[in-house]
Amino acid sequence: PYKKLSVQLLSFSLLVIIFTLCIVIVLIFLYGRDVTKLLRQSFQARLQLIFISTISIIIILLAVITLYYINQSNKSKLVDQLNEKTNSVIIELQHKLGGLTDLTEYDQPQLEQMLIKFSSVFFSDINLYNTSGQLVASSRPEIFNLGLLSENINPMAYEELMVKNKLFYFTRERIGEVSYYSSYAPLELGGDKAAGIVNLPYFAKQTEVTQAYYLMIFTFINLFVFLGIIGAVIAVALSRIITRPLKVLQENIAAIQIDKPNKPIPWANEDEIGKLIREYNKMIRKLEQSAELLKQSERESAWREVAQQIAHEIKNPLTPMKLNVQYLEKAFREKDKDLEEKVRNISNSLISQIESLDKVAEMFSDLAKTRVRNFEKVDLGNVIRESVQLFKNNTTVKISYQPDDIRGHYFTPAFEKDLLRLFNNMIMNAIQSIDKNRDGVVKIVLKEEEQFFVVTIEDNGKGIPDEQKSKIFQPYFTTKSTGTGLGLAIVKNIMQEIGGEITFESKKDTGTVFTLKFRKISQSKFVQE
Repeated sequence: PYKKLSVQLLSFSLLVIIFTLCIVIVLIFLYGRDVTKLLRQSFQARLQLIFISTISIIIILLAVITLYYINQSNKSKLVDQLNEKTNSVIIELQHKLGGLTDLTEYDQPQLEQMLIKFSSVFFSDINLYNTSGQLVASSRPEIFNLGLLSENINPMAYEELMVKNKLFYFTRERIGEVSYYSSYAPLELGGDKAAGIVNLPYFAKQTEVTQAYYLMIFTFINLFVFLGIIGAVIAVALSRIITRPLKVLQENIAAIQIDKPNKPIPWANEDEIGKLIREYNKMIRKLEQSAELLKQSERESAWREVAQQIAHEIKNPLTPMKLNVQYLEKAFREKDKDLEEKVRNISNSLISQIESLDKVAEMFSDLAKTRVRNFEKVDLGNVIRESVQLFKNNTTVKISYQPDDIRGHYFTPAFEKDLLRLFNNMIMNAIQSIDKNRDGVVKIVLKEEEQFFVVTIEDNGKGIPDEQKSKIFQPYFTTKSTGTGLGLAIVKNIMQEIGGEITFESKKDTGTVFTLKFRKISQSKFVQE
């Protein structure tokens, strides 16, 4: 048999609906709370769900409303058809039975033959009842003979026609599981009262009406599935398009840096997202202004602190120097017999103090320098070897140097003098952190990684307490009784200038490991300033 396209597609649509429901039920059963959490956290998922739900609800409402109106329209057409048929049958009966006042006067077999003839003409069964509601004749008497229907008329129809005097009554009746429409109308044969009641049980187009109704349902099911699939694809695409600027905004917010300029997001539309992006662009401009003011404030604060430290470092030796000069002046004035020896001792002391002041001034100068220079190609391994050799013969601490490749070269962009000062400070710092009653060991390892040369300097000293770790690279901070506290600050400054990194790990009474990362020569760009 020929099947319409909607019927052929129905199996696919039903399978899609069943599988979708099964998947949803399994997901809710396995990840019920997580699914809810995902919807709360993902704006894109919520957009997709809202879009698909909206399409589904619209299709379902459209189907329900359409089917309701189609059903009402079919019923109205059927009522009109039955009314027309009933009137036509009554006219024929009036023509054939004209002049009778009682249907029992007419021969019943002839009356049944007449109804059978009319039934074949009007394509409908015809039942004829008397004014008491008793069956007189039928075009299909088998139904009554088999006891499928009572020979008494439908009580509701009898009440509507004979009691309420209505001219037409339409209802839905049943024979077992079979449902059909039925019409009733009074039969007038010329007297003042009705001579009987005509009934047309209409089976002819019930199957066609039902099939049309189901075909419409099948069409909406297919429409629901295919539009659902198309809607899901569109929902995914639209949600990505709608949330893309939000994702760009999120990435830009995550990449905001206070110490570097931040790029504004270009957006031409004047919509809600455009307003949000415009506020973001205003924010980064204000942030840059605030960062500049903060840097200026920090510089002023740093220079004030430097000035105070310089004054402190210079004032400390000046007092004993002044006292020595006054003491020497007094000895000269009093013609002291040990004047020559006192002059020699005081001169040595003054020279020592002056050298100390010169060293302090040089350290402050190195710390304060802001250098934008053209770096040289420096072999990191050679610099470390020179620095290790300098300390090896002047300390009891055991210093070892272990490069990955003894004969290899480790070229990095820097200045050899800066790197030598850096490693001198690092090794000196490691030596000074080791107690004299401990066998000191300083282990230096140089290895090559993908983008960096990594140097680790490990000692077994007293370590750095947790509360002091955040201050270790600050200028003037020191854990030793002697020193200016500028050594590690200078190291940090040099590493920043050459584009390197310095980190450390330390445990109290166990030791400290400093890790320094130097750029490979291939990573640098030398620009003539």
